[in-house]
Amino acid sequence: MERIYDRTSLYCEVQYIDEELRVAITSHAQDHQLGDVIGSTAYCCETVSIRRHRPGILGRLIGASYLNDTHFMFTLITSKYLIVATNGLKRGVRVRSARLADISLSPLQLREGIDFGVSVTAMWLGTRKISAFYLGVGDDPDGRRLIGEVRLAVAESKIA
Repeated sequence: MERIYDRTSLYCEVQYIDEELRVAITSHAQDHQLGDVIGSTAYCCETVSIRRHRPGILGRLIGASYLNDTHFMFTLITSKYLIVATNGLKRGVRVRSARLADISLSPLQLREGIDFGVSVTAMWLGTRKISAFYLGVGDDPDGRRLIGEVRLAVAESKIA
């Protein structure tokens, strides 16, 4: 089986986040009383994902991405929160966040080379149930560093 997405991750400074996403992040932070997440970001990484294969018939029926659908994801880590903002032509803009102390992490069980990332399970702010979100990143130095930074931030939040 081949990779589903081509992903590339790159460390970034928050001031370079796309304006539309920055506004959405700021609005999300205000709605959930997270404080100044842009100003307090300790680590930020952008991941660009390009879908390589068309989804199967079930995926097409439920509106899954199409071939060459590109989406952008910015992952921000503050001292208290993980914030994930995505933007894509088919997906639109979405922002989700969770308290680091409430997160549990586990690798997604995919065959080597299919994808690289981590499953983030939490009570996402604004929801009423615990759910998992797959944080897919590039299998590159910055993608690996992001996963390491998320793991470290979650571990440190549990001992603080």
